Amino acid sequence: MVNVIAEACPADMALALDELTEEQALRVFKTLDDDTATEVLAKLDQEHTEYILEALDPEHVATLLEPLPAREAANVLAEATDEQAEQVLQAEVPEPAAAVAQHRLEYEKGSAGRIMTTEFLVLHPRMTIEQAIATVKKQIPI
Repeated sequence: MVNVIAEACPADMALALDELTEEQALRVFKTLDDDTATEVLAKLDQEHTEYILEALDPEHVATLLEPLPAREAANVLAEATDEQAEQVLQAEVPEPAAAVAQHRLEYEKGSAGRIMTTEFLVLHPRMTIEQAIATVKKQIPI
């Protein structure tokens, strides 16, 4: 099973891990290199993310979150308990991700405030595809 998962792309790995028990998923997750683990962690379901975050050292979690965009890192931390998230934030989490995550921690776990984003994009329904793409490129760094 580990060999099959290891050959998959990170999104498929996350889907496969989501089908395993939390304990099994953790065992497989620990075999992944940090780059792959980072991508997989960002795509796991809530229960598996929470379990894996609980099992890992906060400094290791911070290392895994470092390459992620701030919003994705904050999304991962939103799945942690408040105590876990605080421990990770005290480690070397990049400032933008820490700021977004800290803001979200002000809201109760499971609430809309904890999962919402303050970033949004407005496209007019009468825009052409070209206009919409130009607007997206201008407003969202790719």
